[in-house]
Amino acid sequence: MELYVEKLNADAARDILSWQYDPPYDFYNNELTPEAISEMLEEAFFSVLDADKQLIGFFCVGSPAQVPNDKYTYSQDFIDVGLGMKPELTGQGNGTLFFTTVLNYINERCEEKPKRLTVAKFNDRAIRLYEKLGFSREAEIVKGTTEFIIMICNENDNLASMYERAKPGELITFGSYPQMADGADQMPIKWRVLQNSGRELFILSEYILDCRRYHDEYVDVTWHDSDLRKWLNDEFYNAAFNDSEHRLIKTTQCTDSGEGSINTEEKIFLLSVSEANEFTFKLGEDTLRAKRRAIGTGFSKVKKNDGCKLYVYDKKVKADYILEKDEEFGCSWWWLRTQPAISSRAYFVGTRSSIRSYGHVNLACYGVRPALILNLQ
Repeated sequence: MELYVEKLNADAARDILSWQYDPPYDFYNNELTPEAISEMLEEAFFSVLDADKQLIGFFCVGSPAQVPNDKYTYSQDFIDVGLGMKPELTGQGNGTLFFTTVLNYINERCEEKPKRLTVAKFNDRAIRLYEKLGFSREAEIVKGTTEFIIMICNENDNLASMYERAKPGELITFGSYPQMADGADQMPIKWRVLQNSGRELFILSEYILDCRRYHDEYVDVTWHDSDLRKWLNDEFYNAAFNDSEHRLIKTTQCTDSGEGSINTEEKIFLLSVSEANEFTFKLGEDTLRAKRRAIGTGFSKVKKNDGCKLYVYDKKVKADYILEKDEEFGCSWWWLRTQPAISSRAYFVGTRSSIRSYGHVNLACYGVRPALILNLQ
């Protein structure tokens, strides 16, 4: 399930206020009134939508997420978060993706402060989710006849705990980058887990995120000196990740970059040939490894000012397409960092999973699937 966030509008507010939960969660039922709609529109409320733009939940930040009481003072050192999911989607294992999407959105757009939640004490399933994602109990308060637990989470502890249980083959979100054709969005980046050592998480972007040349000129060049390596570790690194996320990204030593290329250290890199063979699966294989064939985001397919435009296979051969949600998408080529003996070329992955060695470094139609390692400690 792909989730998106947008500012809450009046239609969404009416839907949310009409939701009816079964006991004991009927505590969260609201009354649909003009005043309630106005309050939601005036405060920092946001809608969470699925890929079909259907409302699945909401969240708020700041004072609307607090519970006024006589015991606990809500300091300004935290960002308070409140959230709710559509009743028929609760209790079905959707909570982790939903809450992770909310946290990622807040992390990208709000000042760098730890997060705080206030949850009804009877809501065991919500509390288990929050603890799973790194929140701990700070205090207990009472309002009327209802007991509440206040939970807090340090930013880095929260991010690391979100990923420490991720298994190879699973999808996670981390950072954000434009993915719609107009480039105006900042959507969470989906990553496929390649390896989890318990201390580190090795991940590869699920989709081709952009189209770039390996190097701007058709000359002999090494990975160490390539323009693509510089772009990944400067422009992309700073555009896709905030300061808290920067601190989780490990500086990785990259070897196997080709004859004549020295070992390098970087935050963001491309897979080598050996890594692609080890951690991605080919056409027809049924494993939990990352897909070797790849499709691009809408943003990656748009022609850029430097002339780069992702080639998308458009000849009706089933082997060159990926089926997602009953829709066929043409695959594209994507770069690996390893170079063959001819250093004006680089390896790349073809539309049918083959790894090829003849990509001219200045080709403007190959895609980029960034890889990185997260430090979980």
